Amino acid sequence: MKTVNLSKIIQLINSGNFSKAEIEIRGLVENQPNNFSLNKMYGITLLGQNQYLPAIDAFLNCYNLKNDDYDVNVNLSYLFIKIQDYKKSLKYSELSIEVDNNRPEAYQNIAECYLNLKRFNDAEKNILIAIEKRGGLDSKEMLKFKDTLNLYGDIILAKKEEEKFCNLANKILDKGVHDNRMLISLIRIDINKVKKSYLDNMNNILNNINSVKPLLLKTITESNIYFVLAEYLQKKDKKISEKYYLKANELIATIQRGTLFHRQKRISKIINHFEACRISNSNSSISLNKGKGLIFIIGMPRSGTTLVESIISTADNCVAGGEKLFFSLKCNQFLSGKHKSDYNTSFLEELGDEYLSTIDIQKNGKGFFTDKLPENYLYVKFIKDALPAAKFIIINRDPWDNAISLFKQNYASNLPYTSSFFGIALEYANYEHIIEYWVKTSGQNPFLNINYEELVSNTQKMATKIWDYCNLEGEYLEKKREGFFSLTASKQQVTKNIYQTSLNKGDFKDYKLKFLDDLEQQRKYWRDNTG
Repeated sequence: MKTVNLSKIIQLINSGNFSKAEIEIRGLVENQPNNFSLNKMYGITLLGQNQYLPAIDAFLNCYNLKNDDYDVNVNLSYLFIKIQDYKKSLKYSELSIEVDNNRPEAYQNIAECYLNLKRFNDAEKNILIAIEKRGGLDSKEMLKFKDTLNLYGDIILAKKEEEKFCNLANKILDKGVHDNRMLISLIRIDINKVKKSYLDNMNNILNNINSVKPLLLKTITESNIYFVLAEYLQKKDKKISEKYYLKANELIATIQRGTLFHRQKRISKIINHFEACRISNSNSSISLNKGKGLIFIIGMPRSGTTLVESIISTADNCVAGGEKLFFSLKCNQFLSGKHKSDYNTSFLEELGDEYLSTIDIQKNGKGFFTDKLPENYLYVKFIKDALPAAKFIIINRDPWDNAISLFKQNYASNLPYTSSFFGIALEYANYEHIIEYWVKTSGQNPFLNINYEELVSNTQKMATKIWDYCNLEGEYLEKKREGFFSLTASKQQVTKNIYQTSLNKGDFKDYKLKFLDDLEQQRKYWRDNTG
């Protein structure tokens, strides 16, 4: 029998080697399921790998064994934020405060919940408590907590207090701190607020980048700075800006694991699943009215999903839900399991119920709710079977314009394919193929198709189409749309007036023909491999 050294596991956790620590401790937890300390360490190893659902299970086991542990409660509150269950996050945040009201983490979690629930004043009140408990804005200690400062910045931006944000950003950056997110927001608000000392600081970091350890941190630090410099120079020196975007993405590509082609396999896996177990709503006991008022906006990232949501948000009796990860998490978990034969009415009933329960605190009794996670295009059939009355809007954008927009965003942590034009071409073809499959297998006119170029060029006409399709109440009002808030990469651009400058982009001209050729080759792959 293998002897496990607990001190070795703790050392692995402290060094950030969570995957190895998980392997070491898993057997211990299986043999001692009621051991609080082991379950807690196990939860930490899963949290460290962003395995949110199993981490929640582990910490819930801890909670059932000992419900007055601050770390367990605050980790649960954090994890429920990550899966966007704000009702449960608030519950465990409050329980954390009951255990210890002098620590900042629970207040920060509450602030993030309220930001997502668009209770901005409550969000600001709680983030300021968290900041005070970390020593206050003027303390050196506070500068270590960039996540806290960035959350405060997001809350200020949500309240449309741009001058206040600039003052905060300058206050932090003037202390010699480099913060990518603050700098990007500052550039988008007023590029003249970016002082020479901030640029000098970035160049100094780049000049000494080889001293940054380990290699992963070095690469991430370097690529982040190139993204900031590229955005700063977009209107000042387009040639150097493009050079920096290319450099940033080249660096990201060096640290990515796996291949881009695994996403093709993912598409095939989903399609094969539904080919093997076709279930029609006519054979289901799920009410055809279930999901009424839900509007799923799907498309490639940066294709205009946020713009569509901002337009719909001006309707009466409507809540903009943003990007809900629910179906991505749940459907991925289902597809990776061994019991795909369990795709039945009971599974779908529970799936729909759990989604409705999760969004209830955001929906707040309103009749319409939008979910604009682009990746939901992968899970259309799951959603349609679980929530038959839900509506789907597909937004399509010119592939090359879409590719440029993706390439110029720092998606290193969640969309690895965006670091190369080939990867984007591959994903765009994947997207087209599965959408075509859903259309082919979903009967007549299952979706409303929106063309981004037409949406930008004739917004009022397209808004009328959306209103008619979704049976929305009230009318589209551009002035109201400008007050829209989103936590996506488009959070600042989307509130501006709708311009046509996003059409027919001329960036990266030397890469366009190769991209279009790669896209056509990937389309051919799907044509040749579809029965």
